[in-house]
Amino acid sequence: MLFYIFYKKQRKIKLKRPNLALNRAETFKLSLFWTLPIILDSTNQLMNFKRNKLRYQILPILKLFFNPKLEEALIKFIFELNLEKKYFSQKIKESEAFIKLYRLKYKKKNINKVKIFFTYLPLSLKKQIYKKVLSSYLKNVNYSEINFLLKFNIKK
Repeated sequence: MLFYIFYKKQRKIKLKRPNLALNRAETFKLSLFWTLPIILDSTNQLMNFKRNKLRYQILPILKLFFNPKLEEALIKFIFELNLEKKYFSQKIKESEAFIKLYRLKYKKKNINKVKIFFTYLPLSLKKQIYKKVLSSYLKNVNYSEINFLLKFNIKK
C-alpha cells in the first residue's frame, strides 16, 4: 500500500492513507506522476495475518469460481455501505433532536407519540438510536441490553 508522507516543521511525520477510490494501478500512476516514493509494507507478505490469508488465498478462489471482478464489486458495495452509513447517521441525529425536543416540550407526557415515531423506523436504526441515547446516561451499553429494551417496548 502506498502512503503519502508529509514532514511538519517539528520534524514529525504524518502518514495519510491514499485515496481509497483509486485502485492499485491508478495509485501507482499517480505516485509516478508526482514522483512520490512507493513504500511497501513487508507484513503484507506474512501469512500469519488474517488479511493476507484473505488476500492471497480466499479472494483468488472467489474470483476464479464466482466473480472475476470481485474487487470492483466489493469496492462498489463498500461505497454504497458508506453512503447508507452517512444517511443513517443523519437520521440518528434527527431522531435524537426530535426526542430531546419532545422531552423538553411535553416533559414525559404523552410518550405514545415517541413510540409511534419509533414504530416506523428500521430495526437497525432503532438500535443505534437506543445506543446513542443510553450511552449518554450509562458508561457501557451493549446490544443485548438494547435488544431486551426493544422487546420490552414491542410488548407494551
